Amino acid sequence: MKKFFFITTVILMGTELNSQTLFEFNNKGDITPNPNVIEIDKSSEDIYEKAVDWINLNYKNPDFVMKGKSEDNFLRFSGIKKNLSTYKSMGVTMNYDLHYTIRIDFKDEKYRLTIENAYLNDENYVLNNKKIMDFAKGKKMKSAMTEYSDNSIVYINSINKSLYDYISGKTEKEDSW
Repeated sequence: MKKFFFITTVILMGTELNSQTLFEFNNKGDITPNPNVIEIDKSSEDIYEKAVDWINLNYKNPDFVMKGKSEDNFLRFSGIKKNLSTYKSMGVTMNYDLHYTIRIDFKDEKYRLTIENAYLNDENYVLNNKKIMDFAKGKKMKSAMTEYSDNSIVYINSINKSLYDYISGKTEKEDSW
């Protein structure tokens, strides 16, 4: 069922992204393209303002997640996706959280999204600070490790898509209350 969800999500995201490129793992286990340049018909000022608005709308504590910014030049933000994956072993259930840092650079008619850091942590400290790229390296990866890296990329691509949709105006907030 999880594989079906993953495949369906990737297909749906791929059909809606148009000029946007999805992140994926290459055969060496590195995330590509990183950085990811996304073209959009807006000025750097407009893209920057929309990105700041998107962070304010999508994060509970936007001032806390923004780790750096230079107006119309770049934004850096960090986040945590709680319980990204769950794994059961010897009767113990472990939940893995994805911690990530993303940088967005702005130029007229494009922005560049860079995954600066992405790693998994768990409540039992088994995988603390294990970079998701490490799970994707090598051909003999356990199925659980494949799931962690696949879920991480799907989640990062959902951030990518949500940001793109907001900046391009595809998802405006309705004010019909």
